[in-house]
Amino acid sequence: MELLGAPTGQRSLTRLSGDTWIRMLGVCPIPEVIRNTRAWAHEVSAGRREVAASAYAYLLKQYKYADNDPRLIGALLEAVHNYFSAT
Repeated sequence: MELLGAPTGQRSLTRLSGDTWIRMLGVCPIPEVIRNTRAWAHEVSAGRREVAASAYAYLLKQYKYADNDPRLIGALLEAVHNYFSAT
């Protein structure tokens, strides 16, 4: 699974840490959508922990889909857990 919009030879998502992947707006084909979605989530939530808990629950659900890479999901879950723990 290669990054959308990434330069040729860019490492695949599964080889990147979850923390790195979460910050990769520079190669994202829709960075403004991601920024606006994040801003909205924080505006309507009770706090950063609620945002993290929602992301964690969504990621857990992704394990049931066969076309998702469980290593990527695990890396993202770890990143969300680290974010939660830092708040």
